Amino acid sequence: MFASNCAGCHGAEAKGGVGPNLTTADGPKAWTDAQMITALREGKTPEKTLNTIMPRFTSEQISDSDITNIHAWIKSLN
Repeated sequence: MFASNCAGCHGAEAKGGVGPNLTTADGPKAWTDAQMITALREGKTPEKTLNTIMPRFTSEQISDSDITNIHAWIKSLN
């Protein structure tokens, strides 16, 4: 799911590209699953509202379970 929906902007290893590095300690690795779902659905992180370049994904595009799995994968990265 990450490869097909996120890697184009955040890189194959989530280290950044057009989009930011997602593997920093103060990014998604520090968020709860609910905060990750809110970020992908509403474009809101605990700190800010994301710019409009970041897509807002519907549950038809990516399920909550898929987001939770993507989040777990991001948390496993160094």
